[in-house]
Amino acid sequence: MGAEVWTARVRDAKQVLNELRAGAGPEAANHTDAERVKFNAHQRRKLTRFESIVSELETLLGDGAPDSPTGETGTRRKLIEGFKDEAKRFRAGFSDGGDASGANAAMGGGGAGPGGSSASSALASDGRRVGDASTAAAAVPDVTEATSAEELLETQRMQIEAQDEAMDKLDGLVGKLKSTSFKIADEVELQAKMVDDLTEDFAHTQARLKKLRKQGFKLAGEGKNDAERERMEHEETMAAKKKSYEDNYEKDKVKEDESASGCVIA
Repeated sequence: MGAEVWTARVRDAKQVLNELRAGAGPEAANHTDAERVKFNAHQRRKLTRFESIVSELETLLGDGAPDSPTGETGTRRKLIEGFKDEAKRFRAGFSDGGDASGANAAMGGGGAGPGGSSASSALASDGRRVGDASTAAAAVPDVTEATSAEELLETQRMQIEAQDEAMDKLDGLVGKLKSTSFKIADEVELQAKMVDDLTEDFAHTQARLKKLRKQGFKLAGEGKNDAERERMEHEETMAAKKKSYEDNYEKDKVKEDESASGCVIA
């Protein structure tokens, strides 16, 4: 996957570099002032995009290029250095000349002569020569509109890729949130069931306490009645014993009196 990304970004960098070189050709001097201002702004945007791609290539190289064979890391580093030299030449050209013709002068005539940079040598293996790019640019009457359309499409493509990547991340996040919401819903349902069980247990406990309270009152009343009944029975028994004692006492006294009377008579 890393090798495919590297190849794609190198291809993008070479394409933008060739477009920059084609725009810095001799025909740029034939532009009117208004066309030159618009064209220079367009070239600067291309240069900024080219530098951004080179920065991405540096990041890929910094990741170690795990898919690259042994020894290719050095080749990739040289290619990046060449790209950076080309970007510096274009940037210096815009600073010195203020337009595409100044960038062309800083490149030494478009990079086709003996003063070409190391990036020209690296790009030669890919078959993308500056002269071919200049010829192709000369065959197109409206380079600005064509490159603008290409740049717009490329920008849209990059935006779509970024949006797709963001959507993939959002899908993963939504999946996690959905899983979490299901767990929360299960937990809420479990807690609700526990609350129902506790409510039922509480109601049952209240009913038992009420029943036990009634039984306690009943037992307390029965105990009180039993004590009262025992007291009354005891009093009745004592009264009966007292009466029996008094009766026996009277009888004994009468007998004693009768006995005493009999003795006297005799």
